[in-house]
Amino acid sequence: MTIRPKILLTICLIACVAPVLAVEMPIAMDFPNHLARLWILAGGHLSGPLAYVYQADWTNASTNIAVDALAALLTHLLPLSIVTKILLILLFAGPPAMAAVLHRFVFKSWHAWQVSFFILTWTTTSVAGFMSFQIGIAAALAAAVIDLRLPASAPVMFLRRILTGILLMLIHPFALAFFIILAWGLEIGEEGFLPFRKDRLLQMTKSTLMLAVAGAIPVLILFAASPSPPGAHASTGPFIQWIISAKDIFKSIMSPFITYHRGFDYILTFPLLAVLLWSALFGKIRVHFGLAAAAGVLLLLSVIAPSSVGDAFWLQRRFPLMAFLTLMAAVRPELGWKRRRELAMAAILLTALCLRALWITGVWWERQKDILSLYEATQNIPAGSSVLPVLQLAENQRKTPVGRFVVGAPHTKHEPACRHLPSLLVMKRQIFIPTLFAVSGQHALKVLPPWKEISVSASSVPCTFQLSAPDESTLQADPYLRHWRLRFDYVLIFNADLKGHPKFSTVPEGLMLEKDAGYAKLYRVMKPPDKQKKRLNPF
Repeated sequence: MTIRPKILLTICLIACVAPVLAVEMPIAMDFPNHLARLWILAGGHLSGPLAYVYQADWTNASTNIAVDALAALLTHLLPLSIVTKILLILLFAGPPAMAAVLHRFVFKSWHAWQVSFFILTWTTTSVAGFMSFQIGIAAALAAAVIDLRLPASAPVMFLRRILTGILLMLIHPFALAFFIILAWGLEIGEEGFLPFRKDRLLQMTKSTLMLAVAGAIPVLILFAASPSPPGAHASTGPFIQWIISAKDIFKSIMSPFITYHRGFDYILTFPLLAVLLWSALFGKIRVHFGLAAAAGVLLLLSVIAPSSVGDAFWLQRRFPLMAFLTLMAAVRPELGWKRRRELAMAAILLTALCLRALWITGVWWERQKDILSLYEATQNIPAGSSVLPVLQLAENQRKTPVGRFVVGAPHTKHEPACRHLPSLLVMKRQIFIPTLFAVSGQHALKVLPPWKEISVSASSVPCTFQLSAPDESTLQADPYLRHWRLRFDYVLIFNADLKGHPKFSTVPEGLMLEKDAGYAKLYRVMKPPDKQKKRLNPF
């Protein structure tokens, strides 16, 4: 490896890591909720009143558990703040970095094109804070590199892939699926089936079947041996849902490029597509046929996959990132220039990456004010209080500050990127909220009685208007809203600094404002006199 690629990749890594290090908490929708769970699993709650509310139960989960276990272990060796940064770096930079490594070993050299992978550090699924999914994707790419670099006899390879599959299944089911598809593409090879030979076709058929069996065995073991397999949590709707439209298919395919603002995202990722287009028109592209076929399979799944299966959601947003990373690893553009002018491609891609990193840093830095507002609004709240976080809908969603919404979410134009920020208060203020992730089969967290009566294992967080008149579908998803006045001490309204929607932002009667911190407003629930002594909270 020459000094030039070393410098380029070092700059890429710095650009990807810098935004995470520059702020206290990046705006990654689900991550604060995951972090609060990890803090509990590591025993951070045991010295306060939450010891009687939450409990670690490792038998409650079978998949999505490896990252939790590793993070809980690390918190006994390192401060939580450092563990948090490690997880965030793996979440954001892990997938593109490992895809670049795969590209290097597929084409047997470092290349300026590998800079482009890091532009996909910030995607719809990464800013959605899908921690185990993102880290699982990076692990699958790493496993594919090992599979490529360490050839072995067929029986040894088969056994190794089963063991790899079990480990990846513990991280995330999509990690296992991604690895099997990548391994299939690498088995096909760069030349594919050309020149066509019958024995080659027979060999590939056999390899495909062996890979399918190697991928199925970890799944069968999981469902046969685990006390809480995935899907044990009952879904509030149909087990499998397809919500597909031409517009949403386009959004799904473009999701690897979309974060908080489509206009900026398209502009800052255009150089990546421009290099490919220029290379196709005026240069040449070297293609690894097997990985390109794997990318095609993943792209097809992006279009036809259901929107949800059981308690797994956003499925149509998960395949496109895997598809694009695989496609980028499958091609090597040559611009038709002299070798010394290859620096031009690196400069274009590196400039796009650095501009994107600066823009993301600016968005995250600005949104730190929202987190500080949450802390200010709750600074005098007693530990052990039960708090109901609700979101205020703005009158004009288009005019909300950049970073408040994830714009690449399915079936909606504006998915609140801040919806789980109140989960940070579980650690900061030692309070109970009803929406910590505790899905049976996925999370090793248990909510103890009687708190379990007013909690849900997963929630999108209700809106202000749903406090006054929750409909049946809302009560089915969030049943704690039925008697919230009797069961909660406080209501925390966030996104409250914007002009609320006149029909959907009225604060219910019976709430007394305790603290107005702009973005966050804390209200005390005024209970009927005969109910004031019957608080659920024993503290």
